[in-house]
Order: sequence, then structure tokens, then C-alpha cells
Amino acid sequence: MIFHLQSELMQEFVSLTDFMCPACGAATSGFVPVPEPDWGAMESLSDMAFEGDSDVACSACAAVFDCHVDVSGNEVTVTLDKHPDVVVDAGDPMFWPPDDDWLNDNVPESPWGVFDASIGRVRQMCAVAARESDADTRAMLLQMLFSQLFSVLEAFLCDTLIKHVSEHADSLRRLVQTDQELRSVTVSLDDVLGSVTLVLDHVRGFLQKVIYHNLARVNRLYTCALGQSIWPDTATKDALHRAVQARNHMVHRNGRDMEGRPLVVGVEEVEVLMNHIVALADTVERLVSDF
Repeated sequence: MIFHLQSELMQEFVSLTDFMCPACGAATSGFVPVPEPDWGAMESLSDMAFEGDSDVACSACAAVFDCHVDVSGNEVTVTLDKHPDVVVDAGDPMFWPPDDDWLNDNVPESPWGVFDASIGRVRQMCAVAARESDADTRAMLLQMLFSQLFSVLEAFLCDTLIKHVSEHADSLRRLVQTDQELRSVTVSLDDVLGSVTLVLDHVRGFLQKVIYHNLARVNRLYTCALGQSIWPDTATKDALHRAVQARNHMVHRNGRDMEGRPLVVGVEEVEVLMNHIVALADTVERLVSDF
């Protein structure tokens, strides 16, 4: 028997990117390694200006693209070498994966219950925002709610998947056997003998480090565990992939797109996003409940 697990992951200096894959046309997210600056020579964040060559992979078709990375302060610009016209939205540079003590081992007994209660609070706040008379304040509140909806969804998707594979050995086995990243890591036989829960402990830690608004990646993980896709329909899939792009602009660019144009988010946009998110979460809940 061959075990493919690894107890520790090396941290990398990376930026989380979002772009339309020029190979398959899918909306994709992925980490691009960023050249690490000389920290000792920096006196302030404004001194962090450097560039280098890297590569980024499509999370849908696994195509790898060589790219050039420019970093100025906290702004990252990524240009695909052979596809310079492709717009790449790059997040703040950071070390990934985070330290293990950043992770939360506590999974709620009912992720759906937490999700449903959180959605209820967002609905209430959306009504408050709609009544706000100051236009700038209303716009800020609605952008915050738009982003918060993804936080609610990501927590649900993470907790639900961890809870499911923790309770279903067949799903855990299928996930380890079919996910490319989990299959590629190794541990020593000594580690295997020292822990009867080694596989589950590693998988739980691995799932806690996944970026859950990378919905293509998340769908593949759920498909590995459940044997089927979690998308309720194509319309929901396409709408949420587009909304992820808007979410990244709100989080990383203070509500402006790559060209500096402000994003307009009204009550209707928040409610439409909420409906799509509830549709996806409802499908996930049904699939794990019927498993």
C-alpha cells in the first residue's frame, strides 16, 4: 500500500489571480508565485517594487501560462506572456498556506443552520441599506453585503465538505484517490504507524486551506467526494463566476475594476447574488443529505 500524504506544506509568497482562461474559456482562479523582496532592505511598503517571471495554472483545464509579475507596494500586475490582452485580476501578495494556528478545527454541527441564519441577517441588513438616505453610505453598505455573501458561502462550503468526509469513509477515500493534489503528497511509514487518524487529519487541514471562492476548484473537490457536480444549473454557475470577479474588485481594489471604474452595486444586485448563492448551497445540502 502506498500512502500519499505530507504533514507540512512549505509557504510561498503568492498572489491569488482571477482571469478568463485563454485555453478553455472558463473563469478561473489560481495562485501565481510572486518574487519575494529583500525584506531587510525595505523601510516601508512603498519600497516593495520588483518584478519577475512566473507562471499560473487554470483551475478548470490545468493549462499553465508563463507570465510576468510586477509588484508595486501592495499592487500586483500579472501579464500572460502569450496572451497579453487577457485581463488578470491579482490580489495582494501574501504568504500561503497560512500558519496552522490560523486554522479553525471546529466545524459546526449544522453548517446549513449557520448558513441559513447568516443569510437571514444579510437580508435584514440589505433592507437597512435600502432605507439609507445617503447615497455614498448606501453604496458602501451594499458592497460590503455583496462581499459578505461570499464569506457566508465559503464558510458553508468548507464546513460542509469537512463534516461530510469526516463522517463518510468512502467519500474520504474517493477524495484522496481522485484529487490530484492530495494524491501527490507523501508521508513516512513511521508517521502512518504513529497516527490512526493521519489521513483524515491531513485532509481536514488541506480542506481548511482551500480558497472557497475558487468555485471551479471547489466543485472538483465536491465531485471527487460525492461523485457528482454541485452546480444546480448553468445560469447559477455562470452568474457566480462573474460575481467572484466583482467580489475581488471590491475586496482588493476598493470597489473599482482594473481600469479604475467604480462598480455599481444596488439592492437588486445583492438580492440576485443572494438567490444564486442560496441555490448553490441548497443543492450542496441536498446532495450531502441524500448521500
